Amino acid sequence: MKVKEPESYDGTRKATTLGNFSWDMEKYLERLNLIDGETQVKVATQFLTKDAKMWWRRRVDQIANGSADDITSWSDLKKALQTHFSP
Repeated sequence: MKVKEPESYDGTRKATTLGNFSWDMEKYLERLNLIDGETQVKVATQFLTKDAKMWWRRRVDQIANGSADDITSWSDLKKALQTHFSP
């Protein structure tokens, strides 16, 4: 069975855009039966582009130097995206 990939998220500060990305990613991870948190984060972050990708790159650096909490699951990533990119 082929699973349709979600559209990428570019960091647009529009509730419907972020909400649709979150919903589509949630369903995508479920269809792929990805339950491991680290794998969820690795897969989901591959769909970040432009401003969202730059945010993630900075966040990875902050996690590495201890100035930000680690993101270990899709749930954590979704909350962090909503906190940073909600209008």
